[in-house]
Amino acid sequence: MRQELGPYFIPDCIMQVPDILLTLNFKKLEVPVKKILMGRDINKAVRIDSISNLDAFHTFIELSKPVIEEIKRKKNM
Repeated sequence: MRQELGPYFIPDCIMQVPDILLTLNFKKLEVPVKKILMGRDINKAVRIDSISNLDAFHTFIELSKPVIEEIKRKKNM
C-alpha cells in the first residue's frame, strides 16, 4: 500500500471487529467511530439508541480501549 498509495494511506492500527457498526437506517458509523478512537466521550460521539447492532458496538468499545489509551498518551507527550 505504501508504494502504490503513499504513506498517508497507511493506518496506525488495524482492529478486527465482529461486525460493521450500523445505524438503524443501515448507515455506517464511520465518523462516530473515529471520534471515539480520538478520545471523545462515547455519549457525545454517538446516540446509542440509533445503533442497530449493539453487541458489536460493545465489543468495539472493549477492543478499542487500548487504542484510545495509546492515542491519549501520545497527545500528552
